[in-house]
This record gives sequence, structure tokens and C-alpha cells, in this order.
Amino acid sequence: MPAVCKVLIAAHILTGCYMTRKLGTKLSALKVCPEQYLENFGRSLDKHEQDLAISKAENYLVKETKPGTPCKAMDELRYTLCHQSRAMDLSELPPTTAAIRFHILRCLYVCYMQIHCLIEVKEHPTYFGFEEKV
Repeated sequence: MPAVCKVLIAAHILTGCYMTRKLGTKLSALKVCPEQYLENFGRSLDKHEQDLAISKAENYLVKETKPGTPCKAMDELRYTLCHQSRAMDLSELPPTTAAIRFHILRCLYVCYMQIHCLIEVKEHPTYFGFEEKV
């Protein structure tokens, strides 16, 4: 099985699905070689592995948003885009690193739920950036 097949769920969820916000296109998500960044994304909810997965996922989303950029974090990409483009509107900038962290946390949970759909998940969604509304 090609390596990309193992990360298709993660790439799909990170770039937008029925439970997460759209951040890019599926084609651009595949052009970035997601297997380099998302090999263990959503496989475990262990805290140490989460931090590493979040860091790699942010780097992946930066490369997906602006292919070929040397930036590794969303804040760095925002700064670069803002200062390189004179006509850039603030609404066109990508989300901040703090905002994208919550997106990635939600995606991590959704991806974990998809991969482990036959096992009862004990972690509550509010630990991953979801809000409980009454």
C-alpha cells in the first residue's frame, strides 16, 4: 500500500470535512506530500505524540497554504505574506498559530474517531477544542 494511502484520512480532515473548517483544496493537500508530515496523525491521543503531531500538522498546513514557502509556522507565514504583498487584505491572511492549534486539535480528535471507529473513545471532545452548547 502506498504511504499516501495511510494519511489520506488525516489530509482530508485537516483541509476540511463535515466536522472541520475548510483550509485548502484536496488537490493542494496531496501535492505537499502529506506522508512526510502526517504519518502518525490521529493514531494516538497520547499527550507527547499530540504535541509532535500538532507541530507537524501546522507545518503541513503552512506548506499546503503557500507551497514552496520556507515558513514552518502560521504566524511566520502571516508575517511573510503581509510584508510581501502590498495589496493584501487582513481577511486574506491565514489563521494565527494559536487559532490553527485549535483547528488541528479538533482534526486530531475527528481523525482518531475515524481510525478507531470500532473502539469506544473515552476522551471528551471538549479537551480537543470543541464546545458544549446547551
